[in-house]
Amino acid sequence: MARAAHQPGVCNIGPTEIRVRKMTAWLGFISTIALFIFLRVSMAPQGLFALEIFPATLLTTGWIQARSRFCIYFGIRGLFNFGGLGKSSSTETIDDAVFRAADRALALKLLARAIVLALPITAILLVIS
Repeated sequence: MARAAHQPGVCNIGPTEIRVRKMTAWLGFISTIALFIFLRVSMAPQGLFALEIFPATLLTTGWIQARSRFCIYFGIRGLFNFGGLGKSSSTETIDDAVFRAADRALALKLLARAIVLALPITAILLVIS
């Protein structure tokens, strides 16, 4: 059943994993706001606001993975999971080299997209700091 759901270069996670990616996006959002507030309250030098790139990237990475139904880490490692979270028996390895290459290409594309989306968030927070 799990093998039928995997679509190389398209989808490599199921509903349980997607929920985790949504929670990751929310964690990134909350962390971005919390860091901004902390830096403002502590009157940190403006250069430290560049640290916002890290939680902003967590936000955008989680959001992109949930939206695309594709885990970047799994794509790079040649894995997929349509079963339960945290069950190693649910995570399967992709044997076909062409399928692994398609997943790896999409994973790198999504990672680049997440970083590109995190940059303007960081820039805006730098400007308003």
